[in-house]
Amino acid sequence: SNSGNCSQSNGLVSCTITNLAASASQSFVVTANIVNGANTPAIVPAFAAATTLDSTPANNLAQASIDLTIDPDLLTDLGISLTTEAVLVNYQDVVTYTVTVSNTGTGAGRDVLATITMPNGGLYQGANGATCTLSGINALCDLNQMDPNTGTTFDIYVQMDGNGTVRAQATIADQSSNPVTFDANTDNNSATSPPVLVFSANRTHRVVGNVVVAANSFETVDGVVTALGGVELGALDEFDNPVYTVQLTGGLDAISWTEGVENGDPPPAGQPALSGHGSVAALSTGLTYFVGDFQISDASVPTMAPVGNVATEITELAGFNLDGGLTYTGVSLADGSAAITADIIITPPGISITTQAVGQLLPDGSFVGTIPTLTFMLSALEIEANNLTIEAGTIRANTLTITLPSALGGGTGNAADLLITRSYVRIGAVGAKIPLPNIPLANGQTLNITDVEATVGFFGGVYAVQATGTLAITLPENNLTADVEFSIDDTGNIEGFVVEEMTLNLAGASLVLAEGLLSNDGVATDAGILSQGGANVTVRQITITPAGLSIGGNGAVIPFPDVRVGQSAVIYNLEAQLTVDNSGGSPHYTFNLTGKTRFLLPGNTKTVNFTGQMSQGAMSGTAAEFSLKLNGSTLRLVNMTFANGKFSLPTAPLTLPAALSSRSLTVNNIVIDQNGLAVDGGVTEVTLADVPLAGNSAIVQLLLSGILYIKTGSSVSFEVGGKLRALVSGQTVDLVSTFTINSQGQINAKIPDFEITVVGLSVTTNGVVLRNGVLQATEASIATPKGWGGVKAAVYDLRIGNGDFSLGGGEFALPPIDLGGVKFKVSGGFQRNGNQLMIKAAGLVAIKNIPENTPGCYGLGVALTIYVSVSGNLVANVEPAPTTRTSVAAAASGGSGFSATISAEECEIPITGTGFKISRISGTFALLDDADVVRIELAVEFSSEFEVLDEPAVASEPTLGIEAATDGRYMQVDFAATAEIFSMFTAAELEAGLRIGQKKPGDADAVFKAELKIDMVIIKGEAYFAAWTQDGSFHLVGGGRLQIGVAKGDVWHGCIKIPLLGEACINIPPFDLFARVGTDFGEFQRGSGTTWGLKAYYNVIAYEVGLYINTSGDFKFGSVSQYQTVTPPDLLRAKELQQTVKAQR
Repeated sequence: SNSGNCSQSNGLVSCTITNLAASASQSFVVTANIVNGANTPAIVPAFAAATTLDSTPANNLAQASIDLTIDPDLLTDLGISLTTEAVLVNYQDVVTYTVTVSNTGTGAGRDVLATITMPNGGLYQGANGATCTLSGINALCDLNQMDPNTGTTFDIYVQMDGNGTVRAQATIADQSSNPVTFDANTDNNSATSPPVLVFSANRTHRVVGNVVVAANSFETVDGVVTALGGVELGALDEFDNPVYTVQLTGGLDAISWTEGVENGDPPPAGQPALSGHGSVAALSTGLTYFVGDFQISDASVPTMAPVGNVATEITELAGFNLDGGLTYTGVSLADGSAAITADIIITPPGISITTQAVGQLLPDGSFVGTIPTLTFMLSALEIEANNLTIEAGTIRANTLTITLPSALGGGTGNAADLLITRSYVRIGAVGAKIPLPNIPLANGQTLNITDVEATVGFFGGVYAVQATGTLAITLPENNLTADVEFSIDDTGNIEGFVVEEMTLNLAGASLVLAEGLLSNDGVATDAGILSQGGANVTVRQITITPAGLSIGGNGAVIPFPDVRVGQSAVIYNLEAQLTVDNSGGSPHYTFNLTGKTRFLLPGNTKTVNFTGQMSQGAMSGTAAEFSLKLNGSTLRLVNMTFANGKFSLPTAPLTLPAALSSRSLTVNNIVIDQNGLAVDGGVTEVTLADVPLAGNSAIVQLLLSGILYIKTGSSVSFEVGGKLRALVSGQTVDLVSTFTINSQGQINAKIPDFEITVVGLSVTTNGVVLRNGVLQATEASIATPKGWGGVKAAVYDLRIGNGDFSLGGGEFALPPIDLGGVKFKVSGGFQRNGNQLMIKAAGLVAIKNIPENTPGCYGLGVALTIYVSVSGNLVANVEPAPTTRTSVAAAASGGSGFSATISAEECEIPITGTGFKISRISGTFALLDDADVVRIELAVEFSSEFEVLDEPAVASEPTLGIEAATDGRYMQVDFAATAEIFSMFTAAELEAGLRIGQKKPGDADAVFKAELKIDMVIIKGEAYFAAWTQDGSFHLVGGGRLQIGVAKGDVWHGCIKIPLLGEACINIPPFDLFARVGTDFGEFQRGSGTTWGLKAYYNVIAYEVGLYINTSGDFKFGSVSQYQTVTPPDLLRAKELQQTVKAQR
């Protein structure tokens, strides 16, 4: 309150006003926190009272209606559930409890705590998905804040150390206090787990003094015995049967005692007989907790008083209630016993049986008798015994018959020692197991439980049968056994485990089942390991029922382990259907398989479909069509079969690589196994005959013949032992070697050096190889034919293949073509000409005594086209086509040779030793390689380095013929045109020639040969000449024996006086034609001067008689001795030396 003196007690707020004046008022504001509730209206009453008299008490009471609206942010709806998949577990198994928490409210839980209470005998082992701590038997899991419409799931792990049916508990709450939240629905704030039956095949009990201790395990350490797991305490009844009254409920609860106490010794001084720790709970109400002898006090001694009329009523007999009265058949007067027959009611816990008992009722009220027959049910077991004895509260039978329910085959078996009291039923000795008949599941042909032993216990108000046995499984190809533990409920249903690993043989594969659930239907497990060839897969939903084995459900497709073929292949992604095949005399399993095959061969990774089956340990199948690339070859494999751990085919087509023109072959016995690929056992021999290499053309062909060796295995190799035939433009050479085909399909080999003629040139290799189907040599030499000088030259980068032939990368320098007086230096390359090769080349031509180049000149250019004619002759053509000159045409059509275009422009090339020079040459010429003489026909412009009478010594545009001996003996130049020679014979017509060198032995080294026609005078013959420069002027002289073609006396007739001899008469010419008349020409000395002309003479005794023609064409006859040719310096020097030698002699 914000005013007054107020207090609160149990929801009632009281406010005290010490003095309230008349007509006065006092207001109070009371603030309340709603700690729980919902969105509902609330009535708040208020009343006033005073110690004085109130004149109007009717208005002392008032009330207010308040709409309670809880803030949505504070309104939660927490819920919890607790589940487990465990149903029947063994002692100390760990069970997983799954806790699911949700908040479906509008507000957030701010401090949410989940509390998990362990089941009886449960020992907390930890959590996954939440942070939990153990407090006593509770696991406290702090979930912090949970927002609206959220949830979480976590697992609690509990070790089951108890016994019997147990449950776990779970609660959820929000612990926040500021502000307090409200849970809209508290009905879902707690949960109980499904029941779990904890079973221990080793559970028994021990007697310690007067206390019976039952437990799952007894451990003795240093003389101290400790009972652990589902500990229960009780006492032995008068029949030495244990009756349990209390149990310890904690997972670690235990009872301990010294080992001697158990044997009847007293405990050590000052120590209790039993000690322990844990939480104690009563097993059931109405049980006797203490049994023993008691001393009755005097005050309790009853007082006997006579009664007048005594009425006797017997309500029980031998400790069992009577159903109705007794039938007395007689009373013995001797001992007071009576023979009676009565129906007694046998009512140990869980059983109510009414049966007839016959015996003697003794005077002390005890009864000794028999029960002729007794049949009752313990759970689903029918117990039948005959001639049972009944005495002092016990019913016993030495033998009994146990019959299984029809659901378990209805089998019967015998047991011993049946004991029935009002408190329990026991078969056999204390803690002993009783045998049960074999339990066939369905018809028992597939599943049968043998060697069954059981204990019968009373749990939770019902009898439960806990049993162990051996499960015999009979399936195709399988007969196996496994230990099982199970329970039988009162309807005959089995729940249990296969506690031993089972391994089934399925068509050669193995299926390992680590554990399985056992029921009337058979064995079921969620997962198993299917293994084959070292590979494993997990398969699901495995059942073994009377109908047989099922994996994944009837007709289901299941995964199958990968199958490896060494490192060569893997069959994977297999899916299988399991069927039973009854062929072959006995049923057996078969897997029908589909999947993929990945081949992992060198250079080949192929994935194809696979279909097959596995039966009786053998796997077979077929791989879909695929192709392998083997060193450029293609091996096509269609429907390759798999058997005996390998793939195989009897035959397959093999397409050789493009390097071998993709030739198709057939190979045999193809196998892919752990060693890789093998064809025909690993080595295949195939005969090849003239297999063309890739890119062959009509000009260049490479043909391979021999034996192809295909070696397969972990690696693949292709080799050909044989020969390679190279055909180049009609020429052939065979090359023997071993040829390999590499992984790229390229054919390579080391080739012996060879020689081949290509377009007239002899090509010789040096270090040749076949690389990728092409003959290659980094070095080679080529030589011209003998007729062209037979000269060799080094070339580089020879290539023969892919339909082409090349040198030097396409262009190379030809060897000098030496034809004596004519030599060629050209470069070019090979080109195609239809189905033949030809050579296109260009360069220089050198003619003897005509230098290749002079200052300002680049020599005589030449362009060649060389080829072989259809008749097999080597031919060279000019570009453009040669002229129609007879010699050129004859050369081109009649034999091997060259045609060329020659040019020498804007320069002057001297003719060595003559004083003449060539200022222009053009035209064509032919060189015949089979001739002694090479003839050149050219149009030429000559000039000379000297002038005569201010005119060029030679000025003409004649047709020039150059004739050169191929052995270099001579070179001759012929002129055939009107020419001005020395500008002196203006009216003369000249056919002349110039020879340098000896045409035949004895010839002059230099001869000017001419036929000069001046009027009627014809002079012709051979001459010699010399030219030189001295004192800045040019000199030319010559001579020889000329023939002058004039009639006798036509030139001159007369007589001359000869001193001392008289007169001689001479006709000039003296006969029709002079024979070898001596002739000089050129520059003459006359007196102190020189003149130019031509002198013909013959000797008459001591005189020279002849004629002289001057530069004007004038003739002078008679003595011409006065005209002497100018002597060149070298001749003068020679004469001087000669005269000196003569003088010395």
